Amino acid sequence: MKNLPPQDSRLTYSSTKIGKTLLLHWFLPAILGVLALGNSAGATVLEEWQFEADQNILTFTTEGGVQPTAQLIPNPTRLVIDLPGTSLGNIRTSQVVGGGIKAVRVGQLDGETARIVAGI
Repeated sequence: MKNLPPQDSRLTYSSTKIGKTLLLHWFLPAILGVLALGNSAGATVLEEWQFEADQNILTFTTEGGVQPTAQLIPNPTRLVIDLPGTSLGNIRTSQVVGGGIKAVRVGQLDGETARIVAGI
């Protein structure tokens, strides 16, 4: 950058002021926006679920994407489906089924994982 004579120090001040303006009006909000998006990425909500006993079909709907994991656990036998990064919405938490599937329960395993359990 070219050195300016002292009488042009006002221009140098303006340049510094523009730099601060860019920092306050563009850079900081951009960083805060990225952080906010990072925090909301795990904000998936389990909106509804249902078990159709006549067809043995469990369906659930989430607001946002989720990659479920499932495992079969013995004694008593149950199918456990974890929904990482998901919280429960305003939904019912159980359904008595009968037959091969005794009941289906839904709960919050921890602050970041919703769980669906089907007792077999």
